[in-house]
This record gives sequence, C-alpha cells and structure tokens, in this order.
Amino acid sequence: MIGLFLPMALSMAPAAADRLDLSRIASTTTMEGTCRKLILPGGGDNTSRCAGKIAHITYRDGRSSFRIAVAGNILIGFYGNEKAATGDTATLVVTNILVTPPFGRGADVLNAEGECRFTAPGAGPAQVECKATRPGEAYELSFASDGKPPTVERP
Repeated sequence: MIGLFLPMALSMAPAAADRLDLSRIASTTTMEGTCRKLILPGGGDNTSRCAGKIAHITYRDGRSSFRIAVAGNILIGFYGNEKAATGDTATLVVTNILVTPPFGRGADVLNAEGECRFTAPGAGPAQVECKATRPGEAYELSFASDGKPPTVERP
C-alpha cells in the first residue's frame, strides 16, 4: 500500500512538479504524532489545520524533504540537502519550500533558506523542527511523533 503522502508528495517533486515520478524516490518514512506548530505566511498560526502525520521522503539524488498536510488538501514541504548527523540529531538544509494546492495541480517551488533538525524515529518519539524564510515570508513546523515505529516504503 502506498502511504498517505506518497502520491501527493510525488506530485510536488521539484524536478517534475507536473508529473508523478516514482523513480526519483528512494524511500518514504511516515510517522504519526502531533503537529505542535505550523506557521505559514499570510495565514499565521495554522497549527489547528495541521495533520497528525508527517512524511520524510528521501530521493535517489541524496536530497530529502519533510511534508505535512494542511486542512483543505494542501501539502507543505521543506526540501533540501541533509548533513551528517551529530549524535542523534540530523539537519536538513532547506533550499526550497514546496506548496501543493488542492487536487494536486502541481507544486509551487519557492526558493527559501533555513533548516530542519530532526531525531531518528525508533528510540522514542522523534522530533522534527523546521524553520525557513524567503523575502517577507516565514515558515515554521514543529512535529513530535507518537513514539511508535514509522512506516517505511520504497516504490
């Protein structure tokens, strides 16, 4: 079974925002938990509209992203390059914010700067903290997994 986010996440891949391309994805790790904070430009605090599930997608080119659904069939993604982990914390250097509007009409790929810091699932609840900015806009995500093992899928 393809995970909740995989089909929609693929529709917003930066290199092919208008078509599905399973060959680009190496794996999708989905965790359930609590969205503790979601700040989006123009709407401010969207925490109450944030889903209780997050996807960490790794691509064959070494890049990765964190994607979360927002009420109204919108996906928000923090996309970039991972750095080597230090201890139990890894960092994703954010180079783009991906915004997929309702009904998978492709993604808006926005240049951004920031980072996501995250802990590995499995040794208790995983934490994901993302902050990114673009001129005049700020994006922020805080998510805590429920501590249960994640679902890992490979297309």
